Amino acid sequence: MIKLKSIIDSINEAQMLFESPMRMGALNIDQFENHGDNFAYSKTIKEKASLIDKFKNYEIYQYVVSDKIFDVIINGDFTVAFFNYKVQDDFMIEEKVWQDPLYMSLCRMLIFEYYIKKFKGIISDGLHSFLGERYWKKLLKQSMESGYKTYVLKDEKDKIPLTSPEEIDQYFSNGSEGLRYRFVIEK
Repeated sequence: MIKLKSIIDSINEAQMLFESPMRMGALNIDQFENHGDNFAYSKTIKEKASLIDKFKNYEIYQYVVSDKIFDVIINGDFTVAFFNYKVQDDFMIEEKVWQDPLYMSLCRMLIFEYYIKKFKGIISDGLHSFLGERYWKKLLKQSMESGYKTYVLKDEKDKIPLTSPEEIDQYFSNGSEGLRYRFVIEK
């Protein structure tokens, strides 16, 4: 049940995002999983951020802070996905991605049907949660099946081509060695 007081409190908190200077720590994407907070943030995003595009039934709102871009994907009154990224040399460099668990594969669909058309390619961040690892394994497998150039960027410069999904696991590590690698999907 969504409580009005909770929504009002969340709206007040969400509006702090758009004060100057913006409080970067104020956006906690885990709060999108609470329906009251999600509704409040989505309402504020619709009022304060720029509607930059529509994708299928979704609206894509964007706000930019310094060199960080935040795309909030809204369906109706609720945020269903979120991309935080930078752009460098026409590549989208992901920093944080979230999707509502009820919208399975939405982020992958957005990557392949929206973002890959806007950018030269997509680069992963350097750290992956368990879900982030699953997300990137699925992205890489789909990109190989779709004919995109797929490789590992070692130490920000060496390109190691990926030719099969079985190769992906060797680049995930619980130690600092894993920080040397980023995954790349390129047109």
